[in-house]
Amino acid sequence: MDNNYLYIKFLSMKPKPASNTSPNQPEKLYQPPKAVAPEDKEFMLAVAGKLLELQKQEGILTAELCRRVGISRYTYLLITTGQVYWNSEKVLKLIKYYGLDATSFFKSL
Repeated sequence: MDNNYLYIKFLSMKPKPASNTSPNQPEKLYQPPKAVAPEDKEFMLAVAGKLLELQKQEGILTAELCRRVGISRYTYLLITTGQVYWNSEKVLKLIKYYGLDATSFFKSL
């Protein structure tokens, strides 16, 4: 076969749709984070304060910390201001970054 024929055949091929997309599946809509109830505010602020204290001790910029841990700066802001209920996976990533285990972190609050 001629190479030009194969090249033209390749260019005429249509890409297959991604296997994880289904035309019948509804698109996920953005849901804003849930605000913290007044009775939980003290705990959320304690966690936030401890994370900020660890960041200050480490001397790392927020952008660099978020890059290393794999979370967005906005997520970090929400966690460290105690405004919303955080995702435990993200907080555990932050705790592990500082070389702590979750049990000792939460007992220290």
